[in-house]
Amino acid sequence: MKKLSDEEEFIYDVREDFMFYDERAKLLGSPGYRNMLGKSGLGYIESVAEEARFEGQCIRWIFTGRFLTHNPLYLIVLFFAGILFGVAPLLLIAASFIYTGYAGNLLGAILLVPLAPYIAAGFAILFNVWRSVSKPDGFSITGD
Repeated sequence: MKKLSDEEEFIYDVREDFMFYDERAKLLGSPGYRNMLGKSGLGYIESVAEEARFEGQCIRWIFTGRFLTHNPLYLIVLFFAGILFGVAPLLLIAASFIYTGYAGNLLGAILLVPLAPYIAAGFAILFNVWRSVSKPDGFSITGD
């Protein structure tokens, strides 16, 4: 632990001491100061930075297949989000290749480049929904 003052007794930096955190906070990664018992929160900048860190962690979980939940409402919303972001744009681009001439093929190819990250995210979400449904006894990030 770090000594934070020149006093004779040590004042520990409690953010590094994981015994203060509950199991949920330990499981979700590096917990912030607001998660400690008896604390009410952080300043605006720290709150935004912690939120951004957690959102980045969720995006990483989506692409690595670890964003699992067993809540039926969440699964339905994630399924429709995956269809909206993954399947629908891909079908529209495929339709432009099939039903139009050279100009439509060129438009489809041009649209495929900027839409590729959204399509990949949509299919990653659908993969996580499939893993959540196929592993009913597995770990769930929502704790259900």
